[in-house]
Amino acid sequence: MNNNETHLEDVRGKEHKQTADFIKSFFQMALAAESQECQSYMAADGEVITPTRLHQGSVDSSLHFQQSIEKVMREKNLLFEHVLVWVDDLLIYARTIDEFLETIDLIYSQLEKYGLFLGMDKTCLYTKTAKWCGRVLTKDGVSYDSSKIQALIDMPVPTTAGALQQFLCAAGWMRSSLVDFARMCKPLQERLDKELAGTRRTKRVAGNISIELTPDEIVSFQHVKNLLQNAATLALPDPAGTI
Repeated sequence: MNNNETHLEDVRGKEHKQTADFIKSFFQMALAAESQECQSYMAADGEVITPTRLHQGSVDSSLHFQQSIEKVMREKNLLFEHVLVWVDDLLIYARTIDEFLETIDLIYSQLEKYGLFLGMDKTCLYTKTAKWCGRVLTKDGVSYDSSKIQALIDMPVPTTAGALQQFLCAAGWMRSSLVDFARMCKPLQERLDKELAGTRRTKRVAGNISIELTPDEIVSFQHVKNLLQNAATLALPDPAGTI
């Protein structure tokens, strides 16, 4: 899978954007005949079901779908120049409105060529401020979706290891915008590691472990919330710039 943090640099200075989502994405991909048997599964009544389409839940379904879409976009040199792909989510971008319209025409032609369909209910045809994969992108920088940040700020003090794990994972996903995040969350991470020591560290296991945070851990919890409230907008690097 691509590193979005790296490839978002390609959006710098390109203010004309579109976001799109494939409808019933995985089911649009046909399975090769030699791959169908190994994807078969048995139903409750003993019937063996052999799929002819890519189905969700296989170990590498997401990777296969993304690589297939990237191959379609590479054919016209669109990938990383005018489009980013994250599984079934597309971010399309261009520097000028004319370039944007030409790009859209190329992309839609490629999708039509390979029989791929976008879901219009999840497609934003044109915007200068795009929300994509939890991020907000303008031509000058990247920030995180304020609704996702607010959801974390509104979280009560965790009373289970599962709730603490969820908070740390979600905040950690935004860590590139949180100054000094690792130090601020250290007491919480140490507590989580202690509670999950010797377990499988799954969401289900963690959700069944009750905890009561110490005063110092509650302070750490509030510090992380303060970082979220002041999350930085990241500038997109300029290869020609100087430090």
